[in-house]
Amino acid sequence: MMQTLTVTIPNQLVISSNRQADIWKRKKLKDYCASTIPYLARSLDPVGKATIHVGVTKRTNNRYDPVNLTDTAKPMVDQLVKTGVLDEDDHRHVFGPWLYHKGTDKKLLDATRFTLILTDYPTGTPF
Repeated sequence: MMQTLTVTIPNQLVISSNRQADIWKRKKLKDYCASTIPYLARSLDPVGKATIHVGVTKRTNNRYDPVNLTDTAKPMVDQLVKTGVLDEDDHRHVFGPWLYHKGTDKKLLDATRFTLILTDYPTGTPF
């Protein structure tokens, strides 16, 4: 079963792996995810183990490396664990998150949209 969760993050909170993010910025992103994801994830069913793909939608079509935004996706996955959608976010429960460019949206103003797609595994999957 596939489930989708869409989160829009203000650009001032987006963290790129190419630069060192200050601790305060990481905390602000974590707090933002903690305040929004439980509300957004209320319709998701618990999956336990899952592969997570994250589609990144930006306002412009400028070149970038979506994988560098993994540090932004990490607090989202952490919140899925806290809300009970995932059992844990270690290598035995989660494959990913795998980030990719999903497209552009001219309506996004000073924000980046992350679409998390969770594909669950049957009970007894040996990893």
